[in-house]
Amino acid sequence: MYNPIKTIKTNTLGTINMLGLAKRVKAKMLLASTSEVYGGSPEQHPQTENYWGNVNPIGPRACYDEAKRVAESMCYAYKKQEALEVRVASIFNTFGLECT
Repeated sequence: MYNPIKTIKTNTLGTINMLGLAKRVKAKMLLASTSEVYGGSPEQHPQTENYWGNVNPIGPRACYDEAKRVAESMCYAYKKQEALEVRVASIFNTFGLECT
């Protein structure tokens, strides 16, 4: 949220670059997505693959949510138009521990 423009550009342009590279070298593409594509306040718990979400495209975290949605859309567009083999992993509720 600190720099929404950079967040959107990094995720979307990064995905486009990786899709282009995968197409060029005939590789498979795996996108690590997020539950945020369903919106910050989903009306369904847990979300299923056919749930379309409760999306706010101008909310405080929208830069991240929308960038992830565009990344998923680009992957499926490349799959359809370019016959690129893609997978989208929707990762939910992850956390980590810092080890020192």
